[in-house]
Amino acid sequence: MKVIGLLFMYICSFYLYAHGGVEHDLSDIKTSESKEKNKLINELYVKNVKAIFKKACFDCHSSQTVYPSYYNLPLIKELIDKDIKDAKWHLVLDGDYPFRGHGSKLDDLSAIERNLDSSEMPPLRYRIFNSSSTLSKSEVETVRKWINQAREILK
Repeated sequence: MKVIGLLFMYICSFYLYAHGGVEHDLSDIKTSESKEKNKLINELYVKNVKAIFKKACFDCHSSQTVYPSYYNLPLIKELIDKDIKDAKWHLVLDGDYPFRGHGSKLDDLSAIERNLDSSEMPPLRYRIFNSSSTLSKSEVETVRKWINQAREILK
């Protein structure tokens, strides 16, 4: 019973305090103006960026994970599952734009941009086994252009 109580406390604290309690801002999705903005941003995303994200991001940030052949090796499965869980906590790319994440739409765009600047995504251990997931300079610029277009539309 004590273990169940500790597990419950851990789960509650994870959801309440992770990322400073920041929740994804969905309040503006309901207005017709916001729907039109989201539709325009999504059209640009699907046309220019989605294929890039599918190649480099979907394995961890969507429900379309393609597991490697070594996935079921001891400890590897747990490591991959944890990485995917953590990735989806930050950003889920299922369902096109707007994404599900832990911040507002502008926060999500800024987080994507920071990751482009830092080259932290995809993580090194993923890139080692998935060299095609590394973005080219052209792909990085395409994503940056989309981010800037999306920001302008959201203003």
